[in-house]
Amino acid sequence: MTTQENLSSLADMAQVLEDSGYEVALGEGFLAVKVPHGEQPPAHALLTIDEIRGKLMISSRVARYGDIAEERQSAFQAALLEANMRIDPFAFATLTDRDDPDLDSPDEWIVMLIESVCLGDLSAGELRSAIADLANALPVADEIMAAIA
Repeated sequence: MTTQENLSSLADMAQVLEDSGYEVALGEGFLAVKVPHGEQPPAHALLTIDEIRGKLMISSRVARYGDIAEERQSAFQAALLEANMRIDPFAFATLTDRDDPDLDSPDEWIVMLIESVCLGDLSAGELRSAIADLANALPVADEIMAAIA
C-alpha cells in the first residue's frame, strides 16, 4: 500500500486490516473480514464499495427470519429497533426479496448489522474504528437472539 491516508480500494483496506491482525479475503468486488466476537468464533463481515454513493458498505449477517419462532417475531423486531439506539453507528437491517429476488420466502430474509462510511477521506484509523464498532455491536445481536429464543 502507498503512504496515502485516503483508502479508496478494497486492496488498500485489506492491507490495513491484515496489518492490524485481521484475517481477510479479497474477492471480486468485496472484502471478507473475520471480526472478533467475544468467546464465540469470529463473525464474518463483508465490505463492498458503493461507487454511486461514494461509500464503503460494511455488513454482517446475524440471523434469518426463519431462525425466529413466528410468535416471537414482533418482539424481535421491536428489540432490533430499540437496539439501534445502542449500537450506533451500526444498525440492524433486513435484507428482503426486494433487495435479493432469491429470498422469495420471509423465512429466508436476512437480518444484518450494517454501516456505511464515506470514502472521501477514509483513513486507516477510521477503517479500524469501523471494524471495532462492528465487534462492539455483535454482542447486542447475541443478547437479542438469546432473549427471543
